[in-house]
Amino acid sequence: MSKLVKIGYVPFSKDFSMPGDRRRFAHFMNYVNYNFEIADFKKKYDLIVLTQAADLSKWLDYNNGKLILDIPDAYLQEELSLRRISRGIAKYLSGENELLFLDYKRLLSLIIRKSTCVITSTTADKILVESLGTPSWLIIDSAHEFKSIRKKNYRKGTTLNILWEGQATSLISFSQIRGVLQRLMKAQEVCLYLLTDKEYYMYMRKYFLRQTEKNFRDFIGCIDFKIIPWSVSAMNDLVNLCDVAIVPMHHSRIFQYKPPNRAIYFMKMGVPVLAGRNFSHRELGKTIGNDFYCDTDEIWLQKLLALAGSKSLRQATSLKNIEMIEKHFSEVLIMKKWAEALDFALGDNVFFKKLPN
Repeated sequence: MSKLVKIGYVPFSKDFSMPGDRRRFAHFMNYVNYNFEIADFKKKYDLIVLTQAADLSKWLDYNNGKLILDIPDAYLQEELSLRRISRGIAKYLSGENELLFLDYKRLLSLIIRKSTCVITSTTADKILVESLGTPSWLIIDSAHEFKSIRKKNYRKGTTLNILWEGQATSLISFSQIRGVLQRLMKAQEVCLYLLTDKEYYMYMRKYFLRQTEKNFRDFIGCIDFKIIPWSVSAMNDLVNLCDVAIVPMHHSRIFQYKPPNRAIYFMKMGVPVLAGRNFSHRELGKTIGNDFYCDTDEIWLQKLLALAGSKSLRQATSLKNIEMIEKHFSEVLIMKKWAEALDFALGDNVFFKKLPN
């Protein structure tokens, strides 16, 4: 095979603004300085990388190149529900999919079987993909956007400043710790900083526009919070302002199988982290030797109070996390996995040679 291979890509967003574009395949291609193009179904490619934004129903019939599916979200684990069924219908009615699949998970299974390999973000998804007969690589999101951010001090004022970051649709996870935060307020002044969008669409990023502040205020009650629009500079400011970052997890199956990206980001930036227990958080805890996840309300409250009351605990925990996360989830290791997966699909040593020494 020629060293110059033609790569097509179906991005998560047209302007490459979505995290899945900024932190995954497109970032890797920039990292190794290799050109790719937005995939055209009518063209022939050596390799096409598909995302969940692609019309997977159409790409099932593509036979002019190898396919890789990048599926970092937990849709493979989603329980049968009205939302799962309506997703396939909505994609068809909105024109995103040419063919109607009432069960979106079935469509994913079909494209997985057609793909040369699949990129996932969790062990559970990797096992599921390989049970369908397709090789899989587990690759978490890159944290390159935050490489210059590092918490500078661990002093705390009278208020416990708590940081949360994510898409506004994930704020539903606060249902699991609303009572914990209300109990915490009896012992400690608390302020939540939510790094997220001021408004959001409930479905498919284009239906049912909601105002984040109003919805969250109605939901969370008397807890003080501030919504900060997402930016790297805002993340830098909040990392240095806040005493602890939290990653609560909703009880639904799709949240219980989410990847540990946000916990890893915060740890890399030196922020103490507490997270709701899910499969990835439990696995990450074993890897780095830190049981940062919380099984019950009592454990959430106990660990929040412990971090609130001890500068040395906040600092020691964070420094250990930085060391262990760099050991197991460094940018170099993440980029190496992308090179291995793409080279496997191509059957050639194209990208591994392009990695910096």
